[in-house]
Parts: sequence; C-alpha cells; structure tokens
Amino acid sequence: MPVVTVITSNAPTVSYARHHDVDPPRVDASTFRQGWRIRTRLDALHIAGLISAGEYQTGVEFRAACDRVRGMGAQTAPDIRAGGSGRPDGAHGAMLSIVAAQSRLRVVDAQLGPLFSLLCVQCCVHDVSWAHLGRVVHVDPKTARSYAVMALHRLGWVWIATAPSASQGQDSARPVPRPITAPDARRPPGGS
Repeated sequence: MPVVTVITSNAPTVSYARHHDVDPPRVDASTFRQGWRIRTRLDALHIAGLISAGEYQTGVEFRAACDRVRGMGAQTAPDIRAGGSGRPDGAHGAMLSIVAAQSRLRVVDAQLGPLFSLLCVQCCVHDVSWAHLGRVVHVDPKTARSYAVMALHRLGWVWIATAPSASQGQDSARPVPRPITAPDARRPPGGS
C-alpha cells in the first residue's frame, strides 16, 4: 500500500496564484502581515499610481461602509453582539452607526450618479475583474479601468463632502447643496 503524505498549508495553490495577485506574509519593521493577502483592484490602482493615497483610503472606507450596511441582512448585524457589541453605547449605538452609514451611502450614490456609483461598488466592494466590469458597462476592459479611476477620483470629492461634521455627530449625512466636481473632472460618455 503506498504511503500518502498530506501537506497542509495556508499558501495559495499554484493555480490560484496564477489567476490572482497574492502578497506573501511579511513581518518586518514597516509591515506586520501574518497571512497571505489577495491584492484587490483598488490596491492595484493605488500601486500603479492611478489613484492617490487619499482616494485609496476613501475606497477602503466606502467598502467598509457598504459592508456594514450589507451585514444588516444577516440575522445579526456584524457590529452588534448580544453583550452590547463591545461599544460604549451598546447595541443602540451600533444600529445608529449602521443607519448613518446607510444614509451617507444614499447621499453619495445620488451625488455620484448611476454609472459612477456602479463603478465604485463593482471596483471597491465586489472587486470584479476589468473584463467583467467592461461587460457590465458595455466597454473594453481598459476603458472600464479608466472609467473606474474617474469614478474613484469623484468618490474622493463626494466622500469628503458628505462626511458628517463634528457638531452634527455620526448620525447625520447631510445632502450636498450642489453636485461636487473636481475642477478638472471628466465624465465618461453616456455617464451621469
């Protein structure tokens, strides 16, 4: 009877690594990452220098807000635990945080318009391939990537403009009095 040796590892398989950009664990003076990390489209845009550090951070915050709101569909929202959610203001504060995130996302969606909003969600939240994004918006994958970059530039402006002020607290997302555009913002053809 042949002896079968089973090796278990948390490293990605050769096939998986062929289809995804994966960063290995790294622990040194500047980075403490104990596990393998999949590089997202948002990461790739930042590494390529197509979006700024601020726009990258905005994309990460946007994804976190979307994830917080999407968690409401489960039996227990992700921020809420039976013991009071670990927050000083308890489960009530956690729910208010989710409602505030949802309100802010609605304002951001209205300011971005349907096309840019779709591009931001597909790129930041769902992390779809450029080819898939191109099929969704009916353009070439390279054009879809360019559109996503434009959408992320606009998201940076809108995200900052819709941030609740310190006096209003976290429970308010104010509507923006007029559409926010960068001085040199361009929109893709047929976009909003």
